[in-house]
Amino acid sequence: MKIFASNFALELRLKPDHGHFDFERSNLRAIKDTLRAEPWFEDRVQSLDYQPEKFENILSLLRNEKFAERRATVVLYFPDDATLGDFFNRLRSEFKPAPAAGGLVTNEKGELLLIERLGKWDLPKGKLDKGEKPDVAALREVEEETGLKHHRLTAPEPILTYHVYLHREKWRFKQTNWYRMVTAETEELEPQQEEGITAVRWWTGNELDTELPPTYPQIEELIREFRFGE
Repeated sequence: MKIFASNFALELRLKPDHGHFDFERSNLRAIKDTLRAEPWFEDRVQSLDYQPEKFENILSLLRNEKFAERRATVVLYFPDDATLGDFFNRLRSEFKPAPAAGGLVTNEKGELLLIERLGKWDLPKGKLDKGEKPDVAALREVEEETGLKHHRLTAPEPILTYHVYLHREKWRFKQTNWYRMVTAETEELEPQQEEGITAVRWWTGNELDTELPPTYPQIEELIREFRFGE
């Protein structure tokens, strides 16, 4: 499970029974010093064991806007499922909830539908309306953002992603429910310009496998999981 703050990710894992293929442990001070350092190397991974008394310090990693610029991952190890679950619930309670839903939409050719907004390629998604079910919201958001109308769910269970961000001076926790969808229709796509979407297009599997377009680390991982089950 990963919780993203822009490019930065906090990954929650169970502590392995052995040391093979494991990350060398660090400490919070060293991790923060590394994240502040220049020059920076992308995709750096650091790790530490969870200590309940360090909760606020770990929380500060996600609430640091400079760290959010770093494409880095901190792996946080837990002794058991219960401790991991307690941490996740406590962490989520520190933020205002911002539930969202979106679609991983493919056509009969196996191409994936992406939208372009603010110079980045993304998947169609949006906030849930009050009382709206996630699957209904996902279908609605795909239609609104891409102009697609003849699409349907292909699996009832969503893929979940987690993201924290600062909006109007409040920190928010976004859980996005991503639903697999398909369309058999050939429709004209229309970007929702009032939402800042400038383009909508289908991407072939070869394009996605060889070189992903400019996107966010969380979306990059989601596409990889969707395509290869990683």
